[in-house]
Amino acid sequence: MEEKLSGVYDDMASSSEAQSIEGLGEAGQREDTRADAEGRGSSLTGVIGELTPLLRGWINYFRLSTVKIAFEELDGWIRRKLRGILWRQWKKPKTRAKRLIKRGIERARAFTCAYNGRGAWWNAGASHMNVAFPAKWFTQQGLMSLLAEHQRFMCFSRTAVCRTARTVV
Repeated sequence: MEEKLSGVYDDMASSSEAQSIEGLGEAGQREDTRADAEGRGSSLTGVIGELTPLLRGWINYFRLSTVKIAFEELDGWIRRKLRGILWRQWKKPKTRAKRLIKRGIERARAFTCAYNGRGAWWNAGASHMNVAFPAKWFTQQGLMSLLAEHQRFMCFSRTAVCRTARTVV
């Protein structure tokens, strides 16, 4: 009986199932290798560095798009996601209050916001985080704006003349 089972396992070891099992973590879940891996153990500049090539690829793919609002909303969503990563990195409310005070938020407001008991996504969209980390701050950290890059591409595309092809009879 054992000979029969060992043959089955030997066949499985060479299959794609066994290779996919190797990528699983201890709890049987896939290891998180996404660029937005919730900022666990990495600096925000590191996360921004990983995002930059992805954002460049997206803007190159959608550079002919004429929908401005989509790029504005995506920029806002990315900044909110990054603010949420910062909020999670400041694990304790006391640390959150200290960091908000350091970023220019009034002491009473900082402690109220830090101890509000709401989640990272809610706080990332709240006014205290928007004041502490405005869009300009993210630009200074190296985050590229999809809208700015799209406008730059549109400026280049206006110089070229694009016409429909005429059929020659």
